[in-house]
Amino acid sequence: MQPAIPRDALPLGAARLVRPADIRRYGFDDFLQRPWGTPRFRLESREHSQAGMPLPVVPIEAVASGDTQVWAAREPLKTDSPVLPLDPLADFPSVESVIASTPVRAGRSLPGIRELLVIGHDMAPDPATLDNLPALESLYFPRRLSAARVDLERLPAHCMRHLAISHWMARSLEPLARMPGLRQLEVQFFRESLEAVARMNGLTFLSVLGPAKAWASLRECAQLEEASLIDVQLANMKRWNTWTRLRHLCLGGRGLQSVAGIEACTALESLVLLNLRTADLSAVRDLSRLTELRVRMPDRALDLASIAAVPALRRFELEEAVVTDRDVFRLPTLAPLSTASNLEELVLLGTRIEDGDLLPLAGLERLRHVHLGCDIRCDVEKLRAARPDLTIYYTPPKPSTTPSELVGQVSIHPPVKGVAQWWIFDSFADALRVSTNYAAEKRIRSEIRKADPALLKRVEWDTEAGAVGIYTNAEADIRAVAEILNRLIAEYERMPS
Repeated sequence: MQPAIPRDALPLGAARLVRPADIRRYGFDDFLQRPWGTPRFRLESREHSQAGMPLPVVPIEAVASGDTQVWAAREPLKTDSPVLPLDPLADFPSVESVIASTPVRAGRSLPGIRELLVIGHDMAPDPATLDNLPALESLYFPRRLSAARVDLERLPAHCMRHLAISHWMARSLEPLARMPGLRQLEVQFFRESLEAVARMNGLTFLSVLGPAKAWASLRECAQLEEASLIDVQLANMKRWNTWTRLRHLCLGGRGLQSVAGIEACTALESLVLLNLRTADLSAVRDLSRLTELRVRMPDRALDLASIAAVPALRRFELEEAVVTDRDVFRLPTLAPLSTASNLEELVLLGTRIEDGDLLPLAGLERLRHVHLGCDIRCDVEKLRAARPDLTIYYTPPKPSTTPSELVGQVSIHPPVKGVAQWWIFDSFADALRVSTNYAAEKRIRSEIRKADPALLKRVEWDTEAGAVGIYTNAEADIRAVAEILNRLIAEYERMPS
């Protein structure tokens, strides 16, 4: 196998005159980010890169009559070179699509170009180039690093059908209000209103990353078939009862208080719940076509009984991102899942079954594949013995090389090579009901200050996004911190959710 080369780069010279043996055509849809699948362009470009091959797209320097798509490629190790003119494409009217990993410029009108797919950094199309693409229907320029910003005012609003853009990459998102004909939209907002999107009545694909305003107004997008909505702020989904064509949905953010109303999405086939409140999922029981459900970063409680009651469910995935043991999601039992009669595949990652029993799965006759993370803490061999026909993917955890002692709910560690102090390094954000571990550190500091101001002066801190880091020279001090932490965690556990 040849060494991997950058998937979006070509050296200057003869390499740019070589036409691929197997030319492939990529469209806007092949670039869209979907939580339920990897974009075709990403998959195939990665395969070619690993095989030491460039993209299977004709370089613009090698364009010939009959070509429909060309690639404007950057140089290896450079992000903004060369700057390639699109003007020669005027002599090749069959070309309607350009993939650009380097800056491109148009100095003359190119009415044949209908698609510009930008896959590089720091190369926002300049206003003059957009002015010279009067029939452009598709612009893919999502969350890229760029000093310049796209001027959406220069787009032919009446022609636009497909757009991927970010608040941070556009001079303004206000021109969206003049693009009611969009069919596919991937957009990152920052406190703008969604009302302009709501007027795009023909949207079939919508991906929104907030924060944004007026989420309820999206009920007007009644043609939606795919939607990914992150940082939603709504009491429930009842205002979205018009989404009867929706087949794939991803919802994210604790700002959505309830999924009540989702039962109106009668065509729904796949659902992703990301960092959502999951204690009451009773509304999903009525989704008769739902075959796949993924729950990632669940709330403290998970309504497994309602998940098991989804009549057509074939695949269920539960995943928690784990940095320390405290991040592991604790599921009391798998017993409710024993009634999920159509389940074929189960994925449990970053999850621990507290009763240690996998045998509720043994009676699921259609179950064929089980994926278990190393945190599961169950006797996997018992399930293998009960169901030898199952394919079980499981790698036992590696023995810990770091000594520790569990004091209540807090793990303390003695000095080890590279760390000369006693220490605690764990995530406490969820336990203390705050959004980050930096906020958790502030709360812990306050509690130590109230309990023992002198102790606080002897404590050192080194908190990261994934964990609070607490360090002391004396063993007695780290144990005192652990006791204070245990009291604080117990207080929050007694509070209502």
